Amino acid sequence: MRLIAALLIGLAGTPALSEVLDGPLFADLNGDGMAEAFTLEQIEIPYVQLVVRNTGGAPIVVSDIAWAGGMSSPPYLSLTEFGSVQVTSQNDAVGRVRWELTLTLAHRQGALRVAGITYSWRDTFDLDDFGSCDLNLLTGRGETSRSGNKPFAITVAGGAPLVTDFQSETLALPAECQN
Repeated sequence: MRLIAALLIGLAGTPALSEVLDGPLFADLNGDGMAEAFTLEQIEIPYVQLVVRNTGGAPIVVSDIAWAGGMSSPPYLSLTEFGSVQVTSQNDAVGRVRWELTLTLAHRQGALRVAGITYSWRDTFDLDDFGSCDLNLLTGRGETSRSGNKPFAITVAGGAPLVTDFQSETLALPAECQN
């Protein structure tokens, strides 16, 4: 009994174990000749963290980069044709509004940044309410469309945030991109 109590007390002080949802995906975004390893890990539902290793220093950890809740598909990593890393999360099963969010990560100005955001949504009750938005945060330019109307150009200020400053819970899409 004492042994079990000691084990339980010892486990209470240890950090939560994470579940690897995707990765590692390897890409040399910082151009140092050594590929970084990108992994999506879930510690607490619904938040997913991104861990980037082999950066030449300590791992980069972004505690709330994506969402994985309910019955939706887990977030995943991919590479663009230009070698940037993308993090995609989606809600394809829960609630009225279904959505997909893709963050494009690139190494610019000496740091890993969220260089682009692509967002689309559809309302499962109002079939005329759907749209998409594609923003290049490096240039501040993008395009959005809503309910089948012709896409139009938008400009946003603010630049590409550091990936470590990004949190999915506080993501502020421009008004033109919101559903």
